[in-house]
Amino acid sequence: MLTEKLHGLSNNIYNNGVKLITQKFLRSLPEIKSTNYLEAISKKQQLKKEGAFEFLFINNDEVLESSTGNFFMFLKNELVTPRENILHGVTRDFVLKIASKKFKIKERKISKKELFLANECFITGSHKEIVPVVQIDNKKINDGKVGPKTKNLMKEFRQATKTI
Repeated sequence: MLTEKLHGLSNNIYNNGVKLITQKFLRSLPEIKSTNYLEAISKKQQLKKEGAFEFLFINNDEVLESSTGNFFMFLKNELVTPRENILHGVTRDFVLKIASKKFKIKERKISKKELFLANECFITGSHKEIVPVVQIDNKKINDGKVGPKTKNLMKEFRQATKTI
């Protein structure tokens, strides 16, 4: 086992958001935490070529999760996130807890088509907290700007985790 100091993401990512690109893929045993990132690593050049932060995995037209995190989107004032074929991680659960105080939450299937109706999107993960998504493939979300609901959740998340 090796340890090293955790380096967070740049402020530019949190302030300006990121681009995801969709990829057809379903992890084997997605509900189990593993270090199998072979699909994402093997296509890292594609991410770089397209200027994307991560992949957004889709299976049978159903949105699942990002390469290393969970996916959320706002449809008006409702926060929607996939329920099945994903890792139900601690960061995801914590975000749902924070968000439930202000927004209606729906854990359900999300179709790829529905992605582009989103007002705002973000991904979560222990090492990245809440990362705003401003573009998926060639479609901008919220005119390519980080949305107010996502900014609010980012602020609440940071305040809540400061004391942990």
